[in-house]
Amino acid sequence: GYLLALGLGKRPVSAIVRRDVVRASEAQAGRFCRERPLHLVAAIAASFASWGVLLFEYWLLAFFLGVTLSASQLVIGLAAARIAYLLLFPAGLGVLEAGQVAAVRALGFPAALGMSLSLVIRFRDVVAASFGLWRTAMLRETQHQGLVQQTTLLQVFE
Repeated sequence: GYLLALGLGKRPVSAIVRRDVVRASEAQAGRFCRERPLHLVAAIAASFASWGVLLFEYWLLAFFLGVTLSASQLVIGLAAARIAYLLLFPAGLGVLEAGQVAAVRALGFPAALGMSLSLVIRFRDVVAASFGLWRTAMLRETQHQGLVQQTTLLQVFE
């Protein structure tokens, strides 16, 4: 609804919040919707695909922990995990765990399943972050070596 309104030239939020930054943001988003509809469709498709992967990942986690979730249970469990990251706690510390325990208990599963899901999610996050830090360190090292080589060549030709 909102993207359609922007595409039609409407500015619904600007009508409520009268700030230049809001007007400028909506104008730019509306221009994007009108001028690049294929990019917009691609972005929406990528968003749906990423949610599909998240749902599959959560289902797979529960399956490997010995539980088969229905579609509604899957959505509830994933929603609890995503909401934890949206709250104002760094990385949802403690909130993810509490939310998962509460969600699985409300669905009739043991609390240990919620804690197990939380620990596997945290482990996945740590592995992904570690890989990113390692890759960044490798890139910086490569850039540093390139600068050292350039400096050495400049000194040779002086």
